[in-house]
Amino acid sequence: MIASRKLTLIAAAILAAVVISCGSEQAPGASSTESPATATSTSAPAAFSPTPTLTPTEPPATQAASSPSAVPSPTSSPEFQPEFVDNADCQNVSRDPLPLADLLISDGERWVAFAAETAVTQAEQSQGLMCRATVPDGTGMLFTFDQERGGGFWMFNTYVPLDIIFFGAADGSIASVQMEPCPRRDGEADSVWSQRCGEESADYRHGITYTYALELRQGWLESQGFNTADPWSLDITVTPRD
Repeated sequence: MIASRKLTLIAAAILAAVVISCGSEQAPGASSTESPATATSTSAPAAFSPTPTLTPTEPPATQAASSPSAVPSPTSSPEFQPEFVDNADCQNVSRDPLPLADLLISDGERWVAFAAETAVTQAEQSQGLMCRATVPDGTGMLFTFDQERGGGFWMFNTYVPLDIIFFGAADGSIASVQMEPCPRRDGEADSVWSQRCGEESADYRHGITYTYALELRQGWLESQGFNTADPWSLDITVTPRD
């Protein structure tokens, strides 16, 4: 661990996450904070208006960071509405966009600025990126917790392959995991589906405690020149939007 590397979070407003028990083996997850044993069916129909997709934009270019002064403040990304999967299992999920924050990630040699939704409340963290049809490049979701926690994320009712990067309270990145979608299979009962996703999530457990978790489309950060296989290499700066 590089002791001088610090996780900079500007504005305590987004850090007021609800206290969630860390004793459960299955931690709050990418697609749901419910454990496989308590997950309920999402198949009840509900009416939702069509949701616009992300406004097309050029992906943020990775820049060299030759010195701290060469790294600018994060730049704003376009406002967007998330795009959701249209099936019976996704009719009851909230389709409201979460507050955005501007993020800047650096490994000491390069940096990239992009936008991420911030999941702070228990309800926001419980849903996570569940039922998203896409996670566009240059976007993601940042989970913030008010105390260190352990356990893994799972991908119940999630449709996009994700990278998840874990950060400690005062140090840089401390672990990263690749996670695969876990939608319902044809004819699969709720309990069987939930159990299968829970069993698959065993591969995502990392054995460390963390305070923040960042989800991105799988492979995007690597495509920007970062080595996500080295969990100790990344620093992050978060600037909440007004």
